[in-house]
Amino acid sequence: MSRIRLVPCLAALAALALSPGAARGNGRFPATIDVHFKPGDHDVFALQATWGLITTFDGGDTWHWSCEDAVGFGGVYDPDYEFTSTGLLLATTTSIDGLRLTRDMCTWAPAPAPLGQDGDTPPKFVSQVEVGPTGTIWAATPYEIAPAPHLYRSLDDGVTWTPMGRPIAAAIDWWESMEVAPTLLAGSQTRIYMTGFALGGGGEKIRYLVRSDDSGASWTDLGVDEFSFGGNLSELQLAAVSPTDPDLVFVRVYQASGRSIGDDIYRSDDAGATWTRVFQSGDDVTAVAVRESGEVVLATALSGVHVSADGGQTFGAAIDDTKVQCVKERDDQLLFVCGVSFQPDNMALGTATVAGEWTTMMTFADVDDAYECDAATQQQQVCNDTRWCPTVCQFGITDPACTCDTIVDAGAPDAGDTEEPPPKTCCGAGDPGSAALLALLVAAPLARHRRRT
Repeated sequence: MSRIRLVPCLAALAALALSPGAARGNGRFPATIDVHFKPGDHDVFALQATWGLITTFDGGDTWHWSCEDAVGFGGVYDPDYEFTSTGLLLATTTSIDGLRLTRDMCTWAPAPAPLGQDGDTPPKFVSQVEVGPTGTIWAATPYEIAPAPHLYRSLDDGVTWTPMGRPIAAAIDWWESMEVAPTLLAGSQTRIYMTGFALGGGGEKIRYLVRSDDSGASWTDLGVDEFSFGGNLSELQLAAVSPTDPDLVFVRVYQASGRSIGDDIYRSDDAGATWTRVFQSGDDVTAVAVRESGEVVLATALSGVHVSADGGQTFGAAIDDTKVQCVKERDDQLLFVCGVSFQPDNMALGTATVAGEWTTMMTFADVDDAYECDAATQQQQVCNDTRWCPTVCQFGITDPACTCDTIVDAGAPDAGDTEEPPPKTCCGAGDPGSAALLALLVAAPLARHRRRT
């Protein structure tokens, strides 16, 4: 497919995501997605959900809500969020502004040029953002035609951005995942892993796995021959990197079975030079976390949570059947899990020191308020003034200022997406390659709530 013809497709997808209907609700059952920590500050972290971002600044005593419009996206897209140690929060969005940043949870602004608007050059679409162990921010931009860079970095907390070239010469249609190793290499270099794909002329997916050992200055193509894929919808995603060993890395092959469910987990202890499949269950793997102790915790959609005591080489039977969407260990070795804020678990966010011994930290009903912001902000006009009381009524939140005459029905957990599909002629009527690319580009970001690890 012509790469030039991809631009109107992206514009159409952005328009769909930002349409008034999409902004009113994304049609999905309310669920958790991921938890994000502010480095060095245990009081600040955020729970990402399908209905917005819920943040605490006092270690979980109080919780404050931001709706999608304030961040700058809509529909069923799930942003990639990252905190820096200063409290800067970054989010990839479907808006024309690309990567967006906030320092006060009230005003979200586009990243400055060259990621943002630069004269007549539009903003870059950013599909992945990561913060490294030294505070460097990395942003990956797909759709770039050579010699335009695919990777940018900021050394000053998002104030300025420097292009870092191309991890691979191929024209990448989507950067699927990026992980920055938490520990530095010799010479204080940062290791970065990335996966992505390009589409061939017939719409077939060409997958890539690359690694940098020198903070993005040069890259090694690791190849994908050792992985077994289940067709064109299978995706290769980085699942976890050890917090103590940058050579120990796990990847997930999404839909490895060729069906709508069934993921495989592969392990490498030599920085991706060789791979061994270590988990295959015919289930969706929703999370993989490597703990500082060396224990590896793996969560699935149906069979529950599995634990490995040998660094992820083998996994035992499920230790419980808690429905977990994310597992992360904070730097104080406390495990956080994204659970289900309804029966039977009634745990939107939980914690544990021992995997499986979960303690509920909060449910959706525990949200205290929407951020109070300046009247001119989207947070105040849309989230607070328009959406807050319906949200209170939907989740049973306590707020005497809201009158709940009618409880909003969230729908069944498997109700699916109610968004109208994009026009079939978005990328050219009757063009099989265009149709395949559109389907893959839509599927990649929309499915991320199921697989963010």
